[in-house]
Amino acid sequence: MSEIPSDQQILVYEQEIKDAEAKIHPLVGFKNHVSELYDEYRENNVFLDKLKQLEEKNIANFRRCRGDGNCFYRAFSYRFFEYFLTNATEQEHQDAIKLLENVKAWLKKIGYQEFAFEDFYDMTMEYFQNCRGIVESELVRIFQEDGTSNAIVVFFRLVVSSFLQTHADDYLPFVDGYETMDVFCQAQVEAFGRDADQIHIIALSNALDVKVKVAYLDASDSKISFHEFGPENSKSLCEITLLYRPGHYDLLYQ
Repeated sequence: MSEIPSDQQILVYEQEIKDAEAKIHPLVGFKNHVSELYDEYRENNVFLDKLKQLEEKNIANFRRCRGDGNCFYRAFSYRFFEYFLTNATEQEHQDAIKLLENVKAWLKKIGYQEFAFEDFYDMTMEYFQNCRGIVESELVRIFQEDGTSNAIVVFFRLVVSSFLQTHADDYLPFVDGYETMDVFCQAQVEAFGRDADQIHIIALSNALDVKVKVAYLDASDSKISFHEFGPENSKSLCEITLLYRPGHYDLLYQ
């Protein structure tokens, strides 16, 4: 009878998987056609069919993000920056800057001292304020750089944490195993490398007024399903489309 692995052994195994992933994929890749994924699922007809359904819906391109537990935050933040680089007006960009500037007050409201988050805040704001003056390849380079990319991921994690803690009465009933929202956020939101779930997507999309559409690539029925998250009002800052494969998020493009 084999022994049940210890928590430490599980952590070591998970880290080995992440290290192997790091050798194969950059933190953020360049845009590719979804057919690039066919080879990964050549023996899975259900997944292949769903990928082809994306093309039929004119969602033909994707951008891979490294599967390191931060893929949702990295995909979201990259597309958030990219949208204001390529699609938004100057006024929309200024509106987004003002919204991100509010994050400092949100964090102070839940008890954070400024020194605890200022490096992540300052770096994110510096790059976001100047993102309209760069080209796409430069944005990819920024997000491929460990220090910069990870600082931006931490910032967006803090956005989720501050939103959930200031709306604890609304969201705590949907959190299992935690008596308080601050303890949940410390363990499941702020912890670097911790995977995101639907509550994280809902919180981030509502905090930043972003509509998020997720295409689910799974083994369920034959049609690919889309779930939408975010503000109910018709006007949002931007829209982000993600591809979810079991345990992983990438970006999708029309």
